[in-house]
Amino acid sequence: MLNMKNVLIFGLILSFFIVGCGQDQGQPTSESVSEQTGSMLDEGKKMIQQAEQEALQLKETVVKQAGEIADKAGAIKDNTAAIVADLIANANTSLNMGRFNDAISSAKEVLTNYDGNSQKAKDIITTATEKMKTMIAEKAKAAIDAAAALKAEETIDTAAAAKEAEALGSTATEKVESVKSGLTDKLKSFGQ
Repeated sequence: MLNMKNVLIFGLILSFFIVGCGQDQGQPTSESVSEQTGSMLDEGKKMIQQAEQEALQLKETVVKQAGEIADKAGAIKDNTAAIVADLIANANTSLNMGRFNDAISSAKEVLTNYDGNSQKAKDIITTATEKMKTMIAEKAKAAIDAAAALKAEETIDTAAAAKEAEALGSTATEKVESVKSGLTDKLKSFGQ
């Protein structure tokens, strides 16, 4: 606003100079100079008033636009908060249902896209990771126990099969001996 006034004052002074140079230097009349000066002052005042009105309108427009931007920023902040709340709720639901990868994914989305400092999201990732480690350890122990049980069962089955094979072998040996003895007796009876 000060720059506009300075420009107007400079323009007014320049106008005085130009008017003074353009008149007949031999007969300056004080009446015509004072009339010109008065009309130039009036015109300068009008220009200043117009500049002040334009500055006021510009200020009102800027204030209005700043208010609209603040409203939009507030709406975006509210929308972001709602999205974060939904993602955290989904992550907690997934965590409670044992879907640890889904819980971690939702929490990471919060940290990556909305709130890099969300303690709730960080806590969900920590809890889900710990529960996954525990679950994996339990499954590994169950697998080891199952393998040991199978090995023990296999050992029992092998021992039973060996015992059965031994019994069959003994029975077969007895039958072979019995057949041999019977054949020997028959051969002896033919030889007599």
